[in-house]
Amino acid sequence: MTVKKSWSTPSSNQPIVMVSSYPPRLCGIGTFTEEAREFIQNANPKREVLVVSHTEGQGEGVLPLIDTSRQAWWKPVANAIEQLNPYVVHIEHEYGLYEYRDKRGIGDNNAGFLTLLNALGAYPIVVEPHTIHGRLRDAEADFVYQLCQRSDVVLFKSVTIRNGASTGRLQDTAGTSPTISWWPPTLSVRTDVGACKIYLRSNESWD
Repeated sequence: MTVKKSWSTPSSNQPIVMVSSYPPRLCGIGTFTEEAREFIQNANPKREVLVVSHTEGQGEGVLPLIDTSRQAWWKPVANAIEQLNPYVVHIEHEYGLYEYRDKRGIGDNNAGFLTLLNALGAYPIVVEPHTIHGRLRDAEADFVYQLCQRSDVVLFKSVTIRNGASTGRLQDTAGTSPTISWWPPTLSVRTDVGACKIYLRSNESWD
């Protein structure tokens, strides 16, 4: 499902909203987000950079709302973001962060995450997957495809996928996502991944 978007003219007081795990939760992605938030804030001094986190998240500008013990965990997240009326939503993704498991212990394959993307369709969405690798299984490939269909920018950071035999698989997986971004840059980047534009990120800036 591809969500058609019609954005209103942004105003200078709209915040940037990140969705991720966050300290003091012991999570590498949470630490990554804490640092990324600082960089984004420095680059956007006139906008608040807020975080919607799991329930363990703490700190100023942190909304601890994600409770994946509830199947509809995404609803309070979507409602809060709608109230914030963000300039953009930047989401860190790793499967374990958004997996709901029922009483039998059976997971939903991140169905709630895709539903969240649908619910946020009125806003620009950036997704930064942290679990992209060179041996995508069928379920993973389909999930990445579904994620791309619902996102405006997807940040891939895998040298293995870019240079390895699975590049063609990613081409099929990415589909028609508007923008695919790679990090780190390399001369061997494929330009036929179904994207309109590819950004190469150096340590200093987006080129």
